[in-house]
Amino acid sequence: MRTLNRRNGLESQGMLDAKLREAYQNTEFVVDGPGGQITLRVGETNQEIDTLLKSHGASKCAYITAWNPHSVRLEVGKNSRRQAELVEKVRHLGHPFLVGRGIAANKEWAPEESVLVIGIDRSLALELGRTFGQNAIVFIEVNRTAELLFCS
Repeated sequence: MRTLNRRNGLESQGMLDAKLREAYQNTEFVVDGPGGQITLRVGETNQEIDTLLKSHGASKCAYITAWNPHSVRLEVGKNSRRQAELVEKVRHLGHPFLVGRGIAANKEWAPEESVLVIGIDRSLALELGRTFGQNAIVFIEVNRTAELLFCS
């Protein structure tokens, strides 16, 4: 845990982390599942995701986007190209995935295209998040709450 200290600037970093955490907790992470849309939320369990994972013989997954690195808004075309690169990396790794979009509660941000990567380890998921400049990813394990993992 960071210690707040005005001299080393960590107080502002702590406030930034708190704002980011709040934004992520108020976001709906929608997945286009085989039976329809599944909505994930940080800090909640989701039986539909558990069932989906078990159908793939997996116990974990991660929700990742390549859009708007470090919360800097990019034009749609650039975001789409970055997302295509992420999808290609996931394909190359051999993980099944489903597409989706993160929808911010405050509607100030356009929905961000995303992928739910099935069977990916926590460390590799974080590495993908870092590769695409993300502040955080959502990690889910069967019968557990969806976790927000900061990439830095």
